[in-house]
Amino acid sequence: MRGLVFMVALLTGSAAWAGDAERIASQADHCWSLPGGLESPPSVEFELVLNADGKITNATAVTYSPKGNLGKAVVLSALRALQDCGPYKGASGTIHVLMKPKTSGEDQKPIDPFK
Repeated sequence: MRGLVFMVALLTGSAAWAGDAERIASQADHCWSLPGGLESPPSVEFELVLNADGKITNATAVTYSPKGNLGKAVVLSALRALQDCGPYKGASGTIHVLMKPKTSGEDQKPIDPFK
């Protein structure tokens, strides 16, 4: 019975962390300005460390695409979005966050200001 209680607590904790990760990615997506020259949707997985106030104190890019200099620009732009859109209330500790831009067709077309 003791093992069952531990497993439920572990699953509950994982679900809470997954919820924090999704909430953080969604909040930061609104601040994310992607670099030009992308041929396919980028993605970045971060290991973030947040303090008790929900501010990012450390970040590591675990995986990212595309690779190369354009990929590094994507990582930096995603991290800037994460930092600019914080703090993340209720989130603290180490959290893995997957950043992928949301695509909604018409919303993604650039507006031409020089009409």
